[in-house]
Amino acid sequence: MRKWTKCCASLVAICAATGAWAQDRPPAAQPGTAEKQLDVDDITVTGKRETMKADIIQIGGFQNQSILDTPLSVQVMPHSLLEAQAATGLADALRNTPGVSQFNTSPLSISNFIVRGVYVEPRTNYRLNGSLPIINLANVPLEDKERVEVLKGVSALYYGFTSPTAVFNFVSRRAGPNPLLSLTLSGDGLGSVTGQVDASRTFGSDGQFGARFNMLQGHIGTYIDGVDGRRSLYSGAFDVRATDRLSFRFDVEHYERDIGDAGSITIPAAVNGVIALPRVPSPSTRTSPYGTRYYGEATNVLARADYKIGSNWSAIVEAGVATTTRSRTISTFTFTNVATGAGTLSGNYQAGQLYRNRNLRGELRGRLTTGPVEHNLTIGYTYNSQLQTAVPSYGFPTGKSAIVQNLYDPIHIDLSSIALKAPTRGTNSTNIDRGAYLLDRMVWGPVSVIAGIRHADFSYRQTGANYDTRTNTPMGAVIVKLAPRVSLYGTYIEGLETSGTAPDTAANANQILPPSMSRQYEAGVKAEFGNLLLTADYFNIDRALTYTNAANVYVLDGRARYRGFELSAQGQVTRNLTIAATFGHTDARQTKTAGGLLDGKSVEATPRYSGSLFAEYSPPMIEGFAINGGVYYQGKSWLDPLNQGTQSPYALLSAGLRQQFTLANGNRLTLRLNADNLANKRYWMAGNRQLNIGAPRTVKFSLRYDL
Repeated sequence: MRKWTKCCASLVAICAATGAWAQDRPPAAQPGTAEKQLDVDDITVTGKRETMKADIIQIGGFQNQSILDTPLSVQVMPHSLLEAQAATGLADALRNTPGVSQFNTSPLSISNFIVRGVYVEPRTNYRLNGSLPIINLANVPLEDKERVEVLKGVSALYYGFTSPTAVFNFVSRRAGPNPLLSLTLSGDGLGSVTGQVDASRTFGSDGQFGARFNMLQGHIGTYIDGVDGRRSLYSGAFDVRATDRLSFRFDVEHYERDIGDAGSITIPAAVNGVIALPRVPSPSTRTSPYGTRYYGEATNVLARADYKIGSNWSAIVEAGVATTTRSRTISTFTFTNVATGAGTLSGNYQAGQLYRNRNLRGELRGRLTTGPVEHNLTIGYTYNSQLQTAVPSYGFPTGKSAIVQNLYDPIHIDLSSIALKAPTRGTNSTNIDRGAYLLDRMVWGPVSVIAGIRHADFSYRQTGANYDTRTNTPMGAVIVKLAPRVSLYGTYIEGLETSGTAPDTAANANQILPPSMSRQYEAGVKAEFGNLLLTADYFNIDRALTYTNAANVYVLDGRARYRGFELSAQGQVTRNLTIAATFGHTDARQTKTAGGLLDGKSVEATPRYSGSLFAEYSPPMIEGFAINGGVYYQGKSWLDPLNQGTQSPYALLSAGLRQQFTLANGNRLTLRLNADNLANKRYWMAGNRQLNIGAPRTVKFSLRYDL
């Protein structure tokens, strides 16, 4: 009861402080209309509530460009879709994207992912507003985001040193022409409760100033014994149109997450070349000592200036800093007897590890004509520095004494009763990534040819491992408009890519591996029918292979080849029915490994098939009412590089409903009720030799009041 009282009190206090935002406001926009953004050059957000479909993207070298004219696989989850699904974290959003699965993590503390079989590097592949590389070690909140965009494959031409998997872009919610004050109370059957205030307004004689604030405080309840926590978010998005030519944008957000650590489970050792997974215990099972916690906080600041040089040319300058600090106790359970569930615990404690990215980008965009060809040019330079500090790591257990635990009959163990080893400490590491790039989109009637090149200058500094690399990486693409709303494309890209950072559970945890080259071929077709977007693509990626070997060392060994196809349909099928459907097939193989031991075997933790189907229906006879349902499928995947065991496929069901009321004073009240894992299925999530128990059935609710 105290959690509810505290949350409601916070809402009342913030509401009183921001009440002026709602004064003298015109009538609220009707449900089903998009919020028009402040008219700032190259800032356009068009996700529509009634279709759950976006028309343009704000990611990579294709910012403010139609999805039909983008020669790569792009998936967009607009705010309306995330809201309908009651998505609170990135894992909720990405279940709408094929080929994505969680990897080597307890989903309660931090979500890591692989896409098409490639690990998504948490320091380089997460972006704020298409630019700033933010650090995904504190679970990026979605409540202040207009949408999440996923650009799959090699993205080195624009973003430089990234892994060839996917870039996740978070687009901030910004001020619209009408004042907004929205209060939301949400929670779930596990004991979570969250209060949020979303306020925005434009100022000035012509609305040339815009500001939007989001404030959130919440208690996190979980399904695991003795594991709970808290989270918070404070963010602001500001826009200034100084003149008809000059505009500014400024974004700042700070968020924290403090939660108990549930611990992870090491995959059992192979017996006669076969790994047999244990039965899935109750989701409430806790193997970690009581008192273990994961704390992360992040502050992201991004500033941008746009200047129109003339009718055909503009200049952009962006600068930002992303800082994340985390403290954690890692606990790992290892079997001594799979049948009985007997095992032992090990782990370590680390406090105050700092990660900082500093990013600068300057860009010139313009249009010129040579004969019948129109050239759309982008010329740019980026500078990004990444700092990762080393902190003392206190391991346990000490000596030869084992900490006994049992998966099926857990023992209550307090962290305070465990003696820690003398600390060990690594060294700080720094990456410097500089790049100059040129991109030319040449349009001749229905045909567009895109040619680009990036000069990459990368350096890495860590005691005992220094790298300096300079190279040129090209990109080429062809887009053919078969009809005004149908496009066919083919793309080739090379990139100097990060080979990744050793995961927390590896013997060389946090070691950054040398850079490597990757290559990608992709072909696809995109078509719009009414308010429905259909896409299909085929991809072929060749990159350096990384994995954790039998000695528990994360290594760079051989090559990996990823081939497959993906299908999606997103938008409005009928006036009252919207869908978001995906299907993907990935064939990921290891090649050229040491001694050929792994050649031809599948890349671990890569589902061969995956897909999702979400639909929302609004009956015309019931005003403001909608009902939805979804199914999310992950196919079979291998547990280790030797392919000695598999994770079984599973499908999770969801359902939800919404009722919106327009009150006598013109304000709106929206009620939502959602349920995830409706069938209460038990399943393992596996990756990088680790297991985590999937979440049970969870019922969520929200109450939003728009003044």
